Amino acid sequence: MFSDTSVWNTPLDKSKVDPNSAVMIRTLMSDGPPRDITADVRSMWGFPFYFARAQDPVYRIVISGTTAPFARELDGLFVHCPVGVETSSGSDGVFRLVEQTDGYTYHFQRAFVDNTARVIHAWRSYRLETDGPGFRTIEEPPTGLEPIRPEELAAGFVRHTVGMHAKCLSGHNVAPYDLSGTKGVTCDPINDPTTRLSMGNVVFVDMTVAEVEALNIPTYQKAILKGLAVHGALVGFNGSHDWTLTYEAPQDRTAFGKPDPYVAAGLPSTLSIAKALDAVGGWGAKLKVLAPFPRPV
Repeated sequence: MFSDTSVWNTPLDKSKVDPNSAVMIRTLMSDGPPRDITADVRSMWGFPFYFARAQDPVYRIVISGTTAPFARELDGLFVHCPVGVETSSGSDGVFRLVEQTDGYTYHFQRAFVDNTARVIHAWRSYRLETDGPGFRTIEEPPTGLEPIRPEELAAGFVRHTVGMHAKCLSGHNVAPYDLSGTKGVTCDPINDPTTRLSMGNVVFVDMTVAEVEALNIPTYQKAILKGLAVHGALVGFNGSHDWTLTYEAPQDRTAFGKPDPYVAAGLPSTLSIAKALDAVGGWGAKLKVLAPFPRPV
């Protein structure tokens, strides 16, 4: 997704580290190592992606449950959508629709697709230009979030910024999402805001691709670490009991009778990166937080 010049697809300038990086990483690590990703976790909290073509039927979008203007701007619009779409199975009920006829990718949350009435119901939604910068309105939550796809894990390199979940956040946002109304769940008791990650922070692994490649770990772990070393992870979710990254959900294949893409790619049922950096001092020794950066124009 997004253009080749998008900030989410170009290498980070890792020389620009947040002055509070060390303490933010220390508090992140106090929540434990990154969560193991089981098949159930991928299905519940992953992002299914569907690709709409001109020959797919047209559905009307109906938005309810939120008054945020940016989240309601799609109410009443019509999009092509494959028949048989399934959302993620968790309470978020999300899916993404790459509408190949209009050039936008639509994100739906708490969604239900009525194939009889040809309606996509959602609590909130937004859309981004599929080949655009990965940003929309200033009020939106972090939206340049791409999941890790099984094909990337098998190929050995995740070549874009990925989404990151944290247990709890500072209660304020940082650039480029400093004007977003989405603050996230704060830590309890509330800490000094400088000690916790915020919506909009980018976290990266301070290693080179060559250093990652030299580790004696599985290919899928190298794929994730290379991605974090070059492109980082954008903090855009919280509320879980530990921290993790965002993965593609398998429903975008299994809903149409295709095999689970993780199984098809020869990946283990449970993806674990908790010990991937043990040989070089662990996650706490290699993670850093990028300094907030201006929103691209």
